[in-house]
Amino acid sequence: MRIRSEGLAARSFDAETVVLDLEKSQYLTLNETGSLLYELLRQERTMDELVDAVVAEYSVDRATALRDVEAFVAALREHGLLTESDVLA
Repeated sequence: MRIRSEGLAARSFDAETVVLDLEKSQYLTLNETGSLLYELLRQERTMDELVDAVVAEYSVDRATALRDVEAFVAALREHGLLTESDVLA
């Protein structure tokens, strides 16, 4: 899965990122963890790769990281920010 490449603009400020969906005129504010995952998702990534990154960066247990990453990916899908093939999966 990965972030769609067209119609988005993102800017980071300290540990947060603001993502503007230019097509829908909507924005999403990401916290530090969301910013990390957003950056990783600029390239094709698996769920396991995302979970591993959260575990390594924040020293949380795998179950917590998986739950948080699944929630984040669900929010990205809900906002239409993933590539279309990922939305259909």
